[in-house]
Amino acid sequence: MKIFGKDNVRISTTSETRFYTEIRPNQSLNDRTFLWVVGGFGLASFGLGIGFIILGAWPVFGFFGIDILLVYIAFRRNYRASEKYETLNLSRNLLQVEQINSNGNRLSKCFHPYWLVIEFNEGFLTRDSLYLRSHGKSLEIARFLSADRKKELANQLRAEIKKLKNECTSFAAK
Repeated sequence: MKIFGKDNVRISTTSETRFYTEIRPNQSLNDRTFLWVVGGFGLASFGLGIGFIILGAWPVFGFFGIDILLVYIAFRRNYRASEKYETLNLSRNLLQVEQINSNGNRLSKCFHPYWLVIEFNEGFLTRDSLYLRSHGKSLEIARFLSADRKKELANQLRAEIKKLKNECTSFAAK
């Protein structure tokens, strides 16, 4: 999991960004390492397959090829799933959440920060979840993060929204 922060990004011409984060799943292998792992596994399988051919068990050689194919497919699916990400963009009067899946499809929802409830549910038998709720709208965010990272994100958002609320109340009091 990687969390990147950026300052002074604008989502509109009238509203300055107060908090921006891009959340991505952890990608343990880059392209080069992926090729090394699959290539090494393929080489080892090929060597073992040759050994079985020498011993006279030639039909086993084909199963080593299937193993290589299955490992390649599993790594590719995992790699493709890690292409999804989410962005949270908090301005003075809007929290914009965009969820982009691995196909590039976008889901975008907006919440007013003053009425926003950030709900972190710790599950005993289920996975932990982080929800944004406001005015009957609900959105689960950061599904792919660990429980600790979800708590950290929830606390960051709560702190930023608290600052916004304090600014609004101090501005209204003047």
